[in-house]
Amino acid sequence: MIRDEQMAVFRNRLEGDFRRRLFERLKQVRDVSLPTLTDDRLSDQMERGLRSGRRFFSRERDLARYLEIVLTRMGGWSGDDHPQPAIDLLTSGAVPGQRRLDHLEIWLRKAQGRR
Repeated sequence: MIRDEQMAVFRNRLEGDFRRRLFERLKQVRDVSLPTLTDDRLSDQMERGLRSGRRFFSRERDLARYLEIVLTRMGGWSGDDHPQPAIDLLTSGAVPGQRRLDHLEIWLRKAQGRR
Protein backbone atom coordinates (compact mmCIF):
# COMPACT_ATOMS: atom_id res chain seq x y z
CA MET A 1 0.00 0.00 0.00
CA ILE A 2 1.29 3.45 -0.89
CA ARG A 3 1.45 5.89 2.00
CA ASP A 4 0.32 9.51 1.75
CA GLU A 5 3.92 10.67 2.09
CA GLN A 6 4.96 8.52 -0.86
CA MET A 7 2.10 9.90 -2.96
CA ALA A 8 3.12 13.46 -2.07
CA VAL A 9 6.70 12.79 -3.20
CA PHE A 10 5.42 11.23 -6.42
CA ARG A 11 3.07 14.19 -7.11
CA ASN A 12 5.87 16.68 -6.44
CA ARG A 13 8.19 14.83 -8.80
CA LEU A 14 5.55 14.78 -11.54
CA GLU A 15 4.85 18.49 -11.05
CA GLY A 16 8.56 19.30 -11.24
CA ASP A 17 8.92 17.26 -14.44
CA PHE A 18 5.92 19.02 -15.98
CA ARG A 19 7.29 22.46 -15.08
CA ARG A 20 10.68 21.64 -16.64
CA ARG A 21 9.10 20.34 -19.86
CA LEU A 22 6.74 23.30 -19.98
CA PHE A 23 9.52 25.84 -19.51
CA GLU A 24 11.55 24.24 -22.32
CA ARG A 25 8.50 24.35 -24.60
CA LEU A 26 7.77 27.97 -23.70
CA LYS A 27 11.39 28.88 -24.45
CA GLN A 28 10.90 27.45 -27.95
CA VAL A 29 7.71 29.48 -28.36
CA ARG A 30 9.45 32.56 -26.98
CA ASP A 31 12.37 32.23 -29.42
CA VAL A 32 9.93 32.38 -32.35
CA SER A 33 7.19 34.72 -31.10
CA LEU A 34 8.64 36.74 -28.20
CA PRO A 35 12.42 36.93 -28.70
CA THR A 36 12.92 39.87 -26.30
CA LEU A 37 11.40 38.04 -23.32
CA THR A 38 14.14 37.04 -20.85
CA ASP A 39 14.26 33.65 -19.13
CA ASP A 40 13.41 35.31 -15.79
CA ARG A 41 10.40 37.09 -17.25
CA LEU A 42 9.32 33.90 -19.04
CA SER A 43 9.59 31.98 -15.76
CA ASP A 44 7.46 34.63 -14.04
CA GLN A 45 4.89 34.45 -16.83
CA MET A 46 4.84 30.66 -16.60
CA GLU A 47 4.14 30.78 -12.85
CA ARG A 48 1.37 33.34 -13.33
CA GLY A 49 -0.03 31.30 -16.20
CA LEU A 50 -0.09 28.09 -14.20
CA ARG A 51 -1.94 29.80 -11.34
CA SER A 52 -4.43 31.25 -13.79
CA GLY A 53 -4.75 28.13 -15.92
CA ARG A 54 -5.44 25.77 -13.03
CA ARG A 55 -8.76 27.59 -12.59
CA PHE A 56 -9.81 26.18 -15.96
CA PHE A 57 -7.76 23.04 -16.65
CA SER A 58 -6.26 20.05 -14.87
CA ARG A 59 -4.62 18.22 -17.81
CA GLU A 60 -1.00 19.12 -18.55
CA ARG A 61 -1.68 19.27 -22.28
CA ASP A 62 -4.48 21.81 -21.82
CA LEU A 63 -2.45 23.90 -19.37
CA ALA A 64 0.52 24.02 -21.75
CA ARG A 65 -1.64 25.05 -24.69
CA TYR A 66 -3.42 27.67 -22.59
CA LEU A 67 -0.08 29.21 -21.59
CA GLU A 68 1.10 29.29 -25.21
CA ILE A 69 -2.12 30.97 -26.37
CA VAL A 70 -2.14 33.60 -23.64
CA LEU A 71 1.56 34.39 -24.05
CA THR A 72 1.54 34.66 -27.83
CA ARG A 73 -1.96 35.95 -28.56
CA MET A 74 -3.02 37.86 -25.45
CA GLY A 75 0.24 39.43 -24.28
CA GLY A 76 0.73 37.23 -21.21
CA TRP A 77 -0.34 38.00 -17.66
CA SER A 78 -0.16 41.55 -16.37
CA GLY A 79 -2.30 41.39 -13.26
CA ASP A 80 -5.59 41.97 -15.03
CA ASP A 81 -7.78 38.98 -15.66
CA HIS A 82 -8.87 37.91 -19.13
CA PRO A 83 -11.76 39.70 -20.82
CA GLN A 84 -15.12 38.31 -19.70
CA PRO A 85 -15.89 36.58 -23.03
CA ALA A 86 -12.60 34.65 -22.72
CA ILE A 87 -13.39 33.66 -19.14
CA ASP A 88 -16.83 32.49 -20.20
CA LEU A 89 -15.27 30.28 -22.87
CA LEU A 90 -12.67 28.88 -20.49
CA THR A 91 -15.11 28.10 -17.67
CA SER A 92 -17.51 26.04 -19.78
CA GLY A 93 -16.83 23.01 -17.62
CA ALA A 94 -19.03 20.61 -19.60
CA VAL A 95 -16.93 21.27 -22.71
CA PRO A 96 -13.63 19.35 -22.95
CA GLY A 97 -10.50 21.45 -22.40
CA GLN A 98 -9.21 21.02 -25.95
CA ARG A 99 -12.47 22.33 -27.39
CA ARG A 100 -12.55 25.28 -24.95
CA LEU A 101 -9.07 26.23 -26.15
CA ASP A 102 -10.18 25.89 -29.78
CA HIS A 103 -13.06 28.26 -29.00
CA LEU A 104 -10.68 30.69 -27.30
CA GLU A 105 -8.46 30.78 -30.38
CA ILE A 106 -11.48 31.37 -32.65
CA TRP A 107 -12.70 34.18 -30.38
CA LEU A 108 -9.22 35.75 -30.36
CA ARG A 109 -9.01 35.67 -34.19
CA LYS A 110 -12.40 37.36 -34.43
CA ALA A 111 -11.59 39.89 -31.69
CA GLN A 112 -8.23 40.77 -33.21
CA GLY A 113 -9.80 41.05 -36.65
CA ARG A 114 -12.10 43.80 -35.36
CA ARG A 115 -9.18 46.02 -34.36
